Amino acid sequence: MTVFDELDQKIQELPDDLREFVEKGKKIHPNRREPLNNFLIQHDFKYGLEIGRCTGYSAVAFAMFFPNAYLDSIDIVDRPQNREFIEAMGVADRINIIVGDVDCVLDCSVYDYILIDGDHSYEGAKKDWEQIQKCLDYDNWFGGTYVIFDDIKHVWRPEIKSVAHLWEEIEAEISTAWKICDQMGVVKISPKRKLED
Repeated sequence: MTVFDELDQKIQELPDDLREFVEKGKKIHPNRREPLNNFLIQHDFKYGLEIGRCTGYSAVAFAMFFPNAYLDSIDIVDRPQNREFIEAMGVADRINIIVGDVDCVLDCSVYDYILIDGDHSYEGAKKDWEQIQKCLDYDNWFGGTYVIFDDIKHVWRPEIKSVAHLWEEIEAEISTAWKICDQMGVVKISPKRKLED
């Protein structure tokens, strides 16, 4: 049983209105669960950043995977149910809910895990990616950071650029980028090499 399966079981025990909120929102797609689980169990992340919270499912899953870790979860929408869900799961003391966009992140050097799953447009995902690179303090950085991109294959409409187009650019330019499944990609940023645009 994965952490995702355990979380799904706990969600069934929630009050009906909160359970419906979480179930209607975004959860980890079944075909991404095993590859993501296999990636996460190889690491001992301590401090994460999530860009795009939706229901809070990914935030709670991160807290369950890493019981000694903390997560800053950013979203432009303030949903009271996010706090209710995170509190009901018993992880509110380790998840910091931030209402805003990636511009409120001033120092990414503290994070060893970053999930980009907010605006799925090319421009939105690129802004997130560029802000992350811009706010890394390469002189005082403690170690590598893994940046996970979700929905790297998803194209909303062929005539509009999406995160899929950004992932193609990243994968072509950065040797430390790889896919963990068809819809998720990872970039490992090393403190010894600053990524250039």
